[in-house]
Amino acid sequence: MDGLTHLARVQQLVKEFRDTPNSELEVRFGTMDKNDRFVADVGHHVYDTLYNVVFDNNTDGTPLILHDVFFTQANMGEVRTRVIFDDSWMNLHHEHCMKRKLKEVIFRTNRPDCLGFKVSLSMEIPVDPELLDDMPSTTHFRNRGRRVQVKCF
Repeated sequence: MDGLTHLARVQQLVKEFRDTPNSELEVRFGTMDKNDRFVADVGHHVYDTLYNVVFDNNTDGTPLILHDVFFTQANMGEVRTRVIFDDSWMNLHHEHCMKRKLKEVIFRTNRPDCLGFKVSLSMEIPVDPELLDDMPSTTHFRNRGRRVQVKCF
């Protein structure tokens, strides 16, 4: 399959998944290494163009800065705490949840001139902060900026 065929299928999956309640829909694209990890090589122009194609050009998305902290909680497994900073409105919000992957579709390509895609749909189960340890053992941390189409508050 070529990149345009992948893109059409990604559009179809986004339309199918985007209104799933209590979930996070993530679309990633770029060059993939042999372990299906993305290499940070997509410029802003390519990102903006693909974003508008995938999400039907009908909304701009909200620019956010996200800080995700993952840790293991007794009797729960892995929990994510996300701190969200809305750059447009200067709002700060945080949430705690457990994620359960519902579906993941990967579109690989061996051609260097074509992008690979990954569409992930995860259920987000809210966690009451009162149930969390005061000093959890962090497993990993992710800091990123992104435009969000589907908010999961």
